[in-house]
Amino acid sequence: MIEPPVWIGVDVQIGDHARLQGPLVIGDGATIGDGAQLRGSVILPGSTVRARRSSRTASWAGGCVA
Repeated sequence: MIEPPVWIGVDVQIGDHARLQGPLVIGDGATIGDGAQLRGSVILPGSTVRARRSSRTASWAGGCVA
């Protein structure tokens, strides 16, 4: 489910049942895992948010959020 405003870059992979609530920015090449819940966050290019993770008002750099 996507609730605007959400900006999604190119080559972004979004898993099943992910919940994306704006304001949210997802950078190019990021991966959002199954069931992840994101709100008020900036996911930087190339980052990975693993399945079933939740975030409010966060900024993630390249790498992996477990």
